[in-house]
Amino acid sequence: MPDRQPVFDLSACEREPIRIPGSIQPHGVLLAADDDGRVYAASDNAEALLGPSIGRPVTELLGSTGLELDLPAATTNARYTGAFGDHDVFVHRSAQGCIVELERAAGPRPSAAEVLDRTVATSIALGSAVDLDAATRIAAEAVRAITGYDRVMIYRFLEDGTGQVVGEARDAKIAPLLNHRYPASDIPRQARALYLENPIRVIPDVGYKPVSLSSSAEPVDLSGAILRSVSPVHIQYLKNMEVGASASLSIVHQGQLWGLIACHHTTPRAIGYERREMARQATLALEAAIHRLEEEVSQREALRLTRRREELLPLVAAAEELSDGLAAHLPELATVIPADGLAVVADRKVHLHGVTPPKDAIGALAEWLLEPKAPAVRSTSHLGRDYPPAESWPAQASGLLSVVLRNPTIAIMWFRAEQVETVNWAGNPHEPLDPSAPAGTLCPRRSFELWVEQVRGRSRPWRTNEQDAARRLADRLEEIAHQISLARMNHYLGESLSAKDATLAEKDLLMREVHHRVQNNLQLVTSMLRLQNGEVEDDVARQQLVLASDRIQSISTLHRRLWRSDDLQLVNLETFFAELVADLVKAWGEEWSGQIRLEVSPIKLSGSTALLLGLTVTELLTNAFKHAYGGKPGPITLTAGEGGKGRVSVTVADNGVGTDGSGRAGSFGSKLIHRLAQQASGELRFAPNNPGTAVTLVVPAQDER
Repeated sequence: MPDRQPVFDLSACEREPIRIPGSIQPHGVLLAADDDGRVYAASDNAEALLGPSIGRPVTELLGSTGLELDLPAATTNARYTGAFGDHDVFVHRSAQGCIVELERAAGPRPSAAEVLDRTVATSIALGSAVDLDAATRIAAEAVRAITGYDRVMIYRFLEDGTGQVVGEARDAKIAPLLNHRYPASDIPRQARALYLENPIRVIPDVGYKPVSLSSSAEPVDLSGAILRSVSPVHIQYLKNMEVGASASLSIVHQGQLWGLIACHHTTPRAIGYERREMARQATLALEAAIHRLEEEVSQREALRLTRRREELLPLVAAAEELSDGLAAHLPELATVIPADGLAVVADRKVHLHGVTPPKDAIGALAEWLLEPKAPAVRSTSHLGRDYPPAESWPAQASGLLSVVLRNPTIAIMWFRAEQVETVNWAGNPHEPLDPSAPAGTLCPRRSFELWVEQVRGRSRPWRTNEQDAARRLADRLEEIAHQISLARMNHYLGESLSAKDATLAEKDLLMREVHHRVQNNLQLVTSMLRLQNGEVEDDVARQQLVLASDRIQSISTLHRRLWRSDDLQLVNLETFFAELVADLVKAWGEEWSGQIRLEVSPIKLSGSTALLLGLTVTELLTNAFKHAYGGKPGPITLTAGEGGKGRVSVTVADNGVGTDGSGRAGSFGSKLIHRLAQQASGELRFAPNNPGTAVTLVVPAQDER
């Protein structure tokens, strides 16, 4: 049987207690104090320098030399406090209290002039770097000049977690590692998190023997400590690389760990506080340069993408349907995002431009993109990994940037072809651990010899501003779709309104014709009654014909008012009563001219209510004409106005002989008045006018029948 291959526990790296190693490097002493400043833990070498430490106040141990420690003011970052003999003292706060470190000074200290000169020169050089390659080269050379290490590398973390050397300064005797790639397992996730918290880590001697911590409490968290002992796995890793000393400085960009400045020396080498800070200032200048250069590139690209998008949108918006506009302008749409090919899928129709997968494959891909829970914007430079069917056509589409519109349902896809990449790995990335180690153990790989691999199935990655441009395009296209929909609805609504207006105009014409004919018929009836009146000898019959003629004349006046009005639904009482009285005066004779005084407000009522009021007023005026002054002319007042609580009040008053005020419905006219008031849902009141009689009818302003 073949030998069983060893199984390596890669997750063990993530479980290593790198924050609480329980030991420190031997080039210093460490004390852990509680919030009262009393030592609860100390490195085993502390007694030789300070005497018994645990349980004693830190100020008692160090204060006799004149060193002033302000423990309450300590921060989470290690800060230089001063010197204790030939040791530099650093203090920082932890969750358990304060950590005090005494680090043995390393060689002669640089002068203030040297520190200032190198710091300013590095900042100026990085501030004028024209691209990232120049910036990383300048930073690597500056840090090597400051620290004196054999090799200084600018190590960048890539999107897939691997790392690549993008800048290097080295001794001529050492083989170059520029552009070499390292697997993600070389720097586990928890180590990256710690690099983000503690930006400087120094190992003066890879072959050091750890010094244990003695504690009267729980294990001490050394996340922010300068002297923290590092993982044995990492120590072995450095030894396998034939490194004698190491230092790392974190490069942070937009709150994320962008990379490291990794320093290696073939023999043990210590660098003191001043040179570490000089290197840190160079790192900060590099971070500023990275931010500036990326911002410049991003702004230029964003302007170009915006210009192309704004050139496209008017063309698309001119179409009757959004899908038609996109299909008609595929070449312009293809330039909005730099790509090798483009596909638009709308209403199950596929439109292609440039280098794309097969048409039937596009339809299936669109269904995947249009799944209900799928994101509106999706990007990948390794489509075959996320969508396995794409492994059949990597040459056409190894990269995909897509946007999905839900209303209307449209999928837009930009494709990038496969970009075969030759990667120079520092050792075999598929064997991150030593394959000769016993099964179940963790041992870093030993080989860092050049291992060349061709990476296939991937495209040039999509930049952040390209993804943002796609997202903004999707938003604008949805706005255009909404505008097109509104325009279409407005068009249909306009046609409907035009048809409705034509119908209403026709109905209005018919209604006016009906009113005109009713008016003519009423005039004809009035004329016939008056003609009949001339042939009747009986006085009572003649009077009844006159009353009937007046009543019909009132109805005729209302219809004439409606026919002349722009509003066939409402009647203005002021105008209506004025015309009604004018017609009655004309019928009664010129001697009545000026006898009827009108005090009517311009109140608008429905035609039905106005008709009932008109008939009632006609009866009341006729009664006053006949009885108030014995058949002779006399003053009569017609008043109409607001009656309060949404009601209208109409009063006819004379100064004649008067009545008993009972308003009993005895005669036909009285009966008619009461019946009309009842139909109008009104209240009829009779009262003496001293002299004369006043009759008031109060009706609702709104038709309540």
